[in-house]
Amino acid sequence: MHAATRMPRLFGLDNMIQNKRGISDVVATVLIMMITIAAVAVIAGFVVPFVRNSLQKSTECAAYKSYYTFDESFGYNCYDENIYSISIKASFGKLLAENVGGIKIVFSDKSGASMVVEIKNDSISSQDEGGISIKGSPFENLRIPGPGGVITYAYSALAEEQFLSAEVYPVLKNGRICADSKESIDLIACRD
Repeated sequence: MHAATRMPRLFGLDNMIQNKRGISDVVATVLIMMITIAAVAVIAGFVVPFVRNSLQKSTECAAYKSYYTFDESFGYNCYDENIYSISIKASFGKLLAENVGGIKIVFSDKSGASMVVEIKNDSISSQDEGGISIKGSPFENLRIPGPGGVITYAYSALAEEQFLSAEVYPVLKNGRICADSKESIDLIACRD
């Protein structure tokens, strides 16, 4: 009889131990799931905006691939002594024009050195060495060509500068330079 009274007691203790293990497993599983969901939410909160911004920036300049081109119909894109005259034409896209804030022109010499000139609407023009102006209107403030428009600029190079080519890039209003959309031209001596 002594063994019979022991048996229910052990059996009851075993059940309690098993029930506690069962509850612990459920609680542990729920906690792990909650921690996982919280971790995913926190990571997504950082990663999703980062990826969205990166994608937007990487595609932002795609529409501006050939927004600016060098126009050769006026016979410019040449140099006369230290004055470099270049004609820049904007595309006809009115919606694209709303986001363009300026032009970046890069003049390059035979050694690979370059001179960067940035033009924004209402910038002050200059005919001094290292200055840029609108050809034919040297005292007028600078402006960028509107949709389908062409403007010829005159850059007064320093005496020691001798450029062989020029590139033009759109500068968006947010300050981003669309460098993957460059237009390039070789500069020749102007004809009289």
